[in-house]
Amino acid sequence: MTVEITGGSAEVTVGQKIKLGIKFSVGWGVLQSVEWTIPGTYVKDYDGDGQMKAKKTDLPAADLQKATIEFYWVDGADGRSVKANCEFRSSAGKTTKKEVTATFDVKAPTMDKFAAATDQVRLRPAPPAATQRISFGDPAIAQGIRWDWKITVPGTHDGYVKDVQTIKIDNVAVTTAGVKMVRAVPGTTKASPDYHLDTDNPYSLPNDYPPCPGFPHKITKGGSFADTSTFDTPSNMVAGYKHLKIDRDFRYYIMYRPDTPGAIWVPVAKAEWNCHGEADLDPKTGKWALKGTSGGITSAGAATTEFPEFTSNSKLHAFVVEK
Repeated sequence: MTVEITGGSAEVTVGQKIKLGIKFSVGWGVLQSVEWTIPGTYVKDYDGDGQMKAKKTDLPAADLQKATIEFYWVDGADGRSVKANCEFRSSAGKTTKKEVTATFDVKAPTMDKFAAATDQVRLRPAPPAATQRISFGDPAIAQGIRWDWKITVPGTHDGYVKDVQTIKIDNVAVTTAGVKMVRAVPGTTKASPDYHLDTDNPYSLPNDYPPCPGFPHKITKGGSFADTSTFDTPSNMVAGYKHLKIDRDFRYYIMYRPDTPGAIWVPVAKAEWNCHGEADLDPKTGKWALKGTSGGITSAGAATTEFPEFTSNSKLHAFVVEK
């Protein structure tokens, strides 16, 4: 009499849909219960293509007690032993317990490089231009941040890569009439404490940052891709205000999805950065002056299993009267 785990293959990829079941011969009787043990980091699902919402779904404990289980690995490692503790009952009422295992080599992309060059917070262009703004970087000199990364995908499947950036904004402005304004999610009147999508998903669309082709970008199995042209120069116009503060925190993710049926995007690496600047208008001279600035990498690019999740898009946020 045999019992085995079905549906798996010896070599799989992060983001690939894994569906396992129990196969047993009639002599074991009826399968009464199963308790799965799965090593590594895994999820039930991730809805990660939206422009307004992205959500990870963890695998419920109840799913670990089903005869058939579906999940996605997020991180890679060789020699992972999935166990199923099964309990059978024969027609004569005899109960038998049996543990079965299946071993998987879970392959994941590697980040060969994840670096960035950063500039500083400035007032640009030079006064007294009517289009003056507080800006992290100046395109005429250097971008606020320019990425330099390279990824190699597993040799198991062709796959896709993309970047996703989320942002937390705490901007405060005081109008020339003395009214305090904050940058807020539509329908609210306070700055959100959460991270939201920064403009587009993916962040780098085709034709945005040549020669980067834009994302999603397909890579042949075992191949590599490098991006040295994607950048960001966040800024805010000062016109109409007498005080302006920009305080923005960013999370920049590199994502991967294998070219397999039912696959999901999984995070490969993440870097965190920010920019802060305050400026005041001198009512006598009509000129703006910076009073405090900072900006740069706050957490260097590194491997991660954290998914970008959000419930709004920052390009829809606007200044409103704080209440």
